[in-house]
Amino acid sequence: FYNGDTGPWSLPLNELCAAAVRAAQRNRKTVVAAELDAGDPVLRYLLFGEGMAGALGFTYTDGIPDAAVAHLTRIGKTIHTAGPRLAQTRRRADTAIVWCPDLFYAPYGSDRYGFGRDVRRVGERDIPALATLLVRSGLAFDLLDTAAARTADYRAYPTIWLVASDVLTRQAQEDLVSYVRSGGRLICWPAPPTLDENLERCSILADELFSEASASFYPDDGQQIDALGVTVPVWRGVQTYALSSRATAIATRGAEPCGYRRRAGRGEALLIGSWPAADCLAGAAGLVLEVQQ
Repeated sequence: FYNGDTGPWSLPLNELCAAAVRAAQRNRKTVVAAELDAGDPVLRYLLFGEGMAGALGFTYTDGIPDAAVAHLTRIGKTIHTAGPRLAQTRRRADTAIVWCPDLFYAPYGSDRYGFGRDVRRVGERDIPALATLLVRSGLAFDLLDTAAARTADYRAYPTIWLVASDVLTRQAQEDLVSYVRSGGRLICWPAPPTLDENLERCSILADELFSEASASFYPDDGQQIDALGVTVPVWRGVQTYALSSRATAIATRGAEPCGYRRRAGRGEALLIGSWPAADCLAGAAGLVLEVQQ
């Protein structure tokens, strides 16, 4: 794992990079950071809070010096004197975000080629927007890498977030349905995926969890909706729904439902027909830890 920037604006990028590396190992292997900063080991060890087991400083000219290993050994021994309460680097996440590497095979601007949403933009800008929102909320998150996660891995989290493009692997869709039916809570926006990793029709999530009929679509950007009694700004339009008796409205645009909750098995699935978070370029989005006046 490597991330070169250390400013507060890079926190979502730090979180996403660390989480993506852990997720590729099913969040089960110890990961060490390599940081382009040979002179500030204390700053690097703050990565312990992100589930990293330490850091090795390096430069492009000298690589990783022997002294960096000594620094890491010393800090490791110091922490281990505190016993297992501090010596564990396994992250205890509050929630998880679905991370689908297949999104990055799509061309830029894929909505120009028949996709309903810009698939790559979801991975590069919209998932980071959710990550920023969670960081600001003080919530620790893991990523669930759809190329590595197994069915049981989803059940470790009380809530899972899906920022959905058109594409999600067939196995991940099946795993998310199983997760909800076994007692989990899935939060999805703006609409469930319709294709699998081979771009074949795959609407498992839509059919099993999000089958309420669409009503009207309001395309204006920068609207406001009411979500659970809170006014929330949303982006890229708002989809409303004609709800059946199986669904309960959780968000409205005026008098029209634009988000709903449905029970499935022992869990629940929630859909919001818009983008409460979007277009955040992690690492270049300004100060994330804003000082609230």
